[in-house]
Amino acid sequence: MTQTEIRGLAQKELEVLRRKRTDLEEAGLKVDQLEEKLVKLLGDAVAEDARQEFLKIESKASTARATTAYDTLYEAASGLLDAVMGVLGKNSDEARVLQRMRSDVRRPGTPTEEASLPV
Repeated sequence: MTQTEIRGLAQKELEVLRRKRTDLEEAGLKVDQLEEKLVKLLGDAVAEDARQEFLKIESKASTARATTAYDTLYEAASGLLDAVMGVLGKNSDEARVLQRMRSDVRRPGTPTEEASLPV
């Protein structure tokens, strides 16, 4: 059953409990306790569903914020690298080493510091 179907089943059972209260109580069922439990469980499920939906939205927003933060970091780091290479001389040996540093990070299969850290 889907969550919607389960919620619908519980709601229909509550209707039956309320409509047939007298008959059910005469048969020995404690309708108040059954209704109270079902209402609580239904409320818990609905609340958790709402929380899950909120977290889905928050996760998307968090991903966007992280992506923006990394874009900003790359822009700053790349700009700094360009400035340092400019100071060292764009065609100097030191600048070539720095250029390779940026290329190595982007090249597939190149071990990076992050990849080499133990997990």
